[in-house]
Amino acid sequence: MDRNHEDWRSFWVLEIASRTAVHQSGIIARVTRSPDNPKVVSIFIENTNNLDLSRWNLGDISTQAIALLLERSFERA
Repeated sequence: MDRNHEDWRSFWVLEIASRTAVHQSGIIARVTRSPDNPKVVSIFIENTNNLDLSRWNLGDISTQAIALLLERSFERA
């Protein structure tokens, strides 16, 4: 993923209330916090079985989801 190319964000729809982001490909990124330690955050990439690999790159999509997480895009303002 080219970090200077910011158009990839247009492929994502953030759903803040459920802490998910849906990619145009159908991939869902879901963020959860550990019940034991709220500082520990996990991101799960779901719906990968339906990914059209001739059109989308799972590695790029995963990297984008992590970038959204690190930007705190899943958090309420």
